Amino acid sequence: MMIMKISSADIPKMALAAIGTAIVFLVILNLPQSAAPPTKRAERISWDEALKLKQEYLDHKPLMVDYDDTSGKPTRGPLQGFRMDAKAIDEVINYNQNSPSKSGKADQIIFYFGIDGYSEAAGDKIPIYNIVVAGIENGKIMKNPTSSDIDHSSVMDRADPCPPNCPK
Repeated sequence: MMIMKISSADIPKMALAAIGTAIVFLVILNLPQSAAPPTKRAERISWDEALKLKQEYLDHKPLMVDYDDTSGKPTRGPLQGFRMDAKAIDEVINYNQNSPSKSGKADQIIFYFGIDGYSEAAGDKIPIYNIVVAGIENGKIMKNPTSSDIDHSSVMDRADPCPPNCPK
């Protein structure tokens, strides 16, 4: 039987090796089922590229919505987007009432998904999806300190889902 002697100088090296091995195993064993894309700035893309991205979403388990088609028939289909008045977005970006610096200008905007009730059509409970838009200034959400005061808020919601409100 061989006995290994460990000096006090070896302990930090062994601990570092053990931590490194543990990190490798944690990364390998806990790979996410889906990954968030790397953070990047908005960039211009062609409409063809936009349609390609949209189709990829539609082909991969899209969110479903219940709506009445043009003939009034109850229909279930994939949520393709949201339509919002341009003036609302302009207020969030350029005339924001919640600007901490009082500039009224957002550096960025953020879109949050929300659920505003449920549809019970066809025996299923389908969420009624919504989108909330808020400005960001210096890395912070531009929100009214009095959270219940909507008269002085530049946080927008109630965008119309597409379908049924898709542009032609």
